[in-house]
Amino acid sequence: MRPKAKNASRGLASGFTLVEVLLALVILGTGITVLVATTARSLAVARRAKEYQDMRYLLARLELTHPLQLEEEIQPGTEEGIFEPPYDEYRWQRTIEQVEAFELLPGVEADDRKLLYQVNVLIFRQRPRWAAGRRVVEEVTTYLYYPGEREGGSFSRQP
Repeated sequence: MRPKAKNASRGLASGFTLVEVLLALVILGTGITVLVATTARSLAVARRAKEYQDMRYLLARLELTHPLQLEEEIQPGTEEGIFEPPYDEYRWQRTIEQVEAFELLPGVEADDRKLLYQVNVLIFRQRPRWAAGRRVVEEVTTYLYYPGEREGGSFSRQP
């Protein structure tokens, strides 16, 4: 048998040096920082997706509670309001404008050119200042053709 060799550095047992420990701490700290940043980003994306889902729901709810019915006269202008709890931090705005650039198409009378309306609906939520204060907005633009009083076909429409 071979006798054990003594450690050249005063008989101390082998272990990690200070440089190795510091390097391990730097690698561990970097990994934890990346994990925390990734988790925070994932939570922000999930929150934003929930806000957009809520706004799409509120848009459908607005169309049911404040419909643009063809039996009524369409008036250009802007209307706005808020939703009931639990969605009371969301607001809505609907703008109706006549479309003047409606071309005279075959079969369309000259008076019909002013019967096309552009309807812009905005659903938005103002974020608090601690959350960067930016507005989250969902906007939908539709076009509405309102023929007014017409007779013919299988029905008659009167304003």
